[in-house]
Amino acid sequence: MIIPPRYWLLKLIIIGIVGICLYPTSTQALPVFGLRPPTLYKGGIGIELDFKGDQSSASGLSDKNQYFLITGLFYGITTDLTLRANIPVVLERRVGSKSSTGVGDVVLLSKYRFWRHDAIGAQDALTALVGVKLPTGKTSVTPSLGSGAFDFIMGLVIGRDSRRWTLSADIQSVLKTEGSNNIRVGHQFLANTAFGIRPWLGEYTDPDFIIMTELNWRGQLRSTQSGASLANSGGHRLFVAPGFTLIYRNWGLRGGVQIPIYQELNGNQRSDDYRFSLVAELHL
Repeated sequence: MIIPPRYWLLKLIIIGIVGICLYPTSTQALPVFGLRPPTLYKGGIGIELDFKGDQSSASGLSDKNQYFLITGLFYGITTDLTLRANIPVVLERRVGSKSSTGVGDVVLLSKYRFWRHDAIGAQDALTALVGVKLPTGKTSVTPSLGSGAFDFIMGLVIGRDSRRWTLSADIQSVLKTEGSNNIRVGHQFLANTAFGIRPWLGEYTDPDFIIMTELNWRGQLRSTQSGASLANSGGHRLFVAPGFTLIYRNWGLRGGVQIPIYQELNGNQRSDDYRFSLVAELHL
């Protein structure tokens, strides 16, 4: 599928990824909202709890807010291949006076690191992501807990991690299929960059604290119903996202807030007020 020309930010980040590949130093970043290059070690088991929320509003539409708790389970098949399952529980999805709770759409992912370069105090990594979202969330409730459709996910991420700085960039595409009520949600394209700095440098066994800043772009094509385009759908959003990462041995904690700085939405849609994420992670 050809990416529309107006998605200029995606083109810039693709150029940025190529630039990082050619630049002679190294990284492995830990963004909150974007992809991360590292894979789990062979035989390793990881558990992640991600508490997410967002709120949106628009003139003439009911306000919408939702909160999730996503359990991530991942396993290292090899040093370079990690499999993962994301199981979301919708704690609350509210539109106006109506709300729903329950299990959402489960996502299965595989992440393969096909390039790595180690240097003294630094590391480069280039990783590909392939996955599928399953229609496990109920569509018979209002608001719906799922889309009733399969989504196919592809992504590419590169990262550089040195003693002082971290930097990463990624692009993703989410290809949608037709779901409930003959609606096919528009294909989605995502691009992220993340920059982090360690204000304090410690020893290998000391806690590792990183202050992060991300730029997140979300573009979406118009949805269709029975093949007809829906006017009040699609568009793109740009967020700036300050955050942090804290790692101590096999424990990790990271969090951040997405603040919209530009939104161009087709027709009459809810605009984002903010989004947040707080993640706790343990490697066994």
